[in-house]
Amino acid sequence: MEPTTSPHPLRPADLDGPVLGAVRPSPWTDVVDRFRSGTLCRSEWTHEAHLAVCRATLDDDADLDAATAELCERITAYNAVCELPPGRVACHVTITRYFVEAVARSGVSDVEALSRHPWCDRRAPLRHWSRAALESDTARGAWLAPDVAPLPWRDG
Repeated sequence: MEPTTSPHPLRPADLDGPVLGAVRPSPWTDVVDRFRSGTLCRSEWTHEAHLAVCRATLDDDADLDAATAELCERITAYNAVCELPPGRVACHVTITRYFVEAVARSGVSDVEALSRHPWCDRRAPLRHWSRAALESDTARGAWLAPDVAPLPWRDG
């Protein structure tokens, strides 16, 4: 039996294009990697970038306490690299924990969809805490229970 030849031989340039069915990394993968390495530009550290890093952290470890601790540590380190004023370097624990829980409980993995989810909107914490409570040193340094409305995924 003789080998058959295709009328359209494969050329090296054909290998550069997308492969049908191939899994492409999310455009947020690069943002997450650069955040974790401390090389993400401050201007790219948007709310959506926070959500992407949160989602990636939860994908690595679904334990909410562990994810919150890791994010607080990484955000504080990132803020220090960005040379924020001393009072702004430490991660805001209450807001971080809120978004860890919101992202985890939303059931959404796509960052764009997360940013549109009502629990993940940048102003969502203000539905549950007063501005004064969120701006307090207590809320910045530790979990502070909501003072306006309970979180929708928690009982009471």
